[in-house]
Amino acid sequence: MKIGAGTVTWAFNNASLETALQEIATTGIKYIDIIGMLHGDPDTMTQRKKQACNHIIADNGLVISSILAVRPGTNIATIDQAARRRCKDYFLKIIELCDYFDAKEICFMAGHNEIGSEPDTAWKQAIEFSNWIADACAASGLYATYELEWRTCGIVQSVPQLLNMIRDVNRNNVLSNIDIGHAGLARDSLEAMKQVGSKTIHLHMNDNDTNQHTNAIPGEGCVPIQDYVQALIDGGMLTFSESIGHTIVAGIEVEDVSGSSIPPLDLITKSRDWILQHIPAIEL
Repeated sequence: MKIGAGTVTWAFNNASLETALQEIATTGIKYIDIIGMLHGDPDTMTQRKKQACNHIIADNGLVISSILAVRPGTNIATIDQAARRRCKDYFLKIIELCDYFDAKEICFMAGHNEIGSEPDTAWKQAIEFSNWIADACAASGLYATYELEWRTCGIVQSVPQLLNMIRDVNRNNVLSNIDIGHAGLARDSLEAMKQVGSKTIHLHMNDNDTNQHTNAIPGEGCVPIQDYVQALIDGGMLTFSESIGHTIVAGIEVEDVSGSSIPPLDLITKSRDWILQHIPAIEL
């Protein structure tokens, strides 16, 4: 299992994607998760910018492991048909970016409940859209991975709900990306982690305090990170990834919410050091 880094740490600091890639390269980390909003939004990703990023990737031996389709307003469970068309357009552009950067996965959320829509309806809409995503991704040889939603309106907030969604969609290329911090907020059990292990091909590494979504540096919150990762391994995560020839990436996804203006590179470096020291299954 390889350690990775998400460009979200730079995006939320108003830094360019080029800067994120260049600075990540100095850490020895090779696997990159690009956030598909702000500096990674496909609608503002010019050809010149894509070419500049590709040069940095090639020069430093970087690998784009996934692109996160998480732009605000992207709700695959919506009943609004115009909004669904906009979602499809966005996902198609994310898939095009994956093709351009040779990424292997897109990461997305299963959507959220809307006022005036019944939960059962939102669930059915999410399944229908997920099947469309599965087809679109399969055409490009991509995996589509659900991430746990941390907001209370999300229809997939916990691992048991995630497993139910994967079961209902029932597509070989629709799997799980476990955000360790989100699982902690959901109070997911170690047994639940074991159950989702054989459906998991990506991790997001961060910490949180008891009730707040802080995306903190691992080891600075209260999430049982080591126990969660071990439970996923015990549940067959590594065995499954080997069986499909896929490299699992544990991507660092942290932010500075302290207001102390910690540089993105420092956040990633501190996270890298803690992970490599405390989780032997994860390596550069």
